[in-house]
This record gives sequence, C-alpha cells and structure tokens, in this order.
Amino acid sequence: MIEIAILSVVQGVAEFLPISSSGHLVIVQKLLGCGEGGLRLELCLHAGTLVSVFAFYWREIARLVAGCIAFRREEWRYALMLAASALPAVAVYFALGGAIESAFEDVRLTGAMLVFTGLVLTLTRFMPRGGGAMDFLRSLLMGAGQALALLPGVSRSGMTLACARAAKTDPEEA
Repeated sequence: MIEIAILSVVQGVAEFLPISSSGHLVIVQKLLGCGEGGLRLELCLHAGTLVSVFAFYWREIARLVAGCIAFRREEWRYALMLAASALPAVAVYFALGGAIESAFEDVRLTGAMLVFTGLVLTLTRFMPRGGGAMDFLRSLLMGAGQALALLPGVSRSGMTLACARAAKTDPEEA
C-alpha cells in the first residue's frame, strides 16, 4: 500500500507537467524495488488522474457534451478533432502493444526517453510562434506526438505541445 501511495503522489505531481509521469513511475518503482507495475498499474494511476481532469474541466466537458447533443457544429468539430488526435496512439498501441509494455521494464530506455523529452522541449524555444487555428491535420500531428508518448519517459503533454508548436497552432487551442 505504501508503494502504491508513493507512486500515486508521483503520478499526481508529474501528470500535469511536461515531464512524463510514466517515466518517473518506472524510475521510482526501480528505486523502491517494487514489482514491475507496467502499463496496467499506470492505467490505474491514470484513472485517478482522469477523475481530477473531470473535476477541473467539468464545465468545459459539460458544454462540449451538451453542444454535441444539441448538434452544434463547433462542438461536434472539436469532439471529432479530439477523437482524431487519439487515433495515432490507438493504432500504434494495437500494432506494437507488446513492445510498448516491455519498454516499461527498461529503466535505461526510460532515462533515454526522459532526455529525449527534454531535448524536444528545449527545441520548442527555437520554433516560431504560430497563431494557426486547430484543424484535423494538426490534430493528427499532435496525436502522433501522443503515440510517441506511449513510451515511458516521453511526455504526452510535452509532445502534444511540441507538435502543436511545430504546426504553428495557437497555444490556447493546442
């Protein structure tokens, strides 16, 4: 129970920063000497994160759902772009799920991916700022970043924002 509590705190602190909560979970598990939790444990910890996301964004989620129920064009467009952004990660997981799960056992790969994330985030400082509106192509590009973030050590939010920046997407829309 203590190990899971520690991992939950790590998840809670790291999830909303572009630092890869999954990478930090792999490293903390190794440091604690606890059994490999892998993707299943991470999914359980992310379920807790999902509760906090719903608590924080409940008004926006309710507005989106109500807009979709009322068949409002803008809400449907936004919902479809959210779905499009998930497609690359779903496709990659179905194609490479076993390899991705085994990556959670490799602390060296995790460390290398944390360095990779740091380099990508550093490079975003040199990318021009854009103001382009969100569209389906940009959604798929950000989804490709999220697919890469299936690997432990690659930050999902960091890759999403880096891909959005590379596509010159308005930061608020990203």
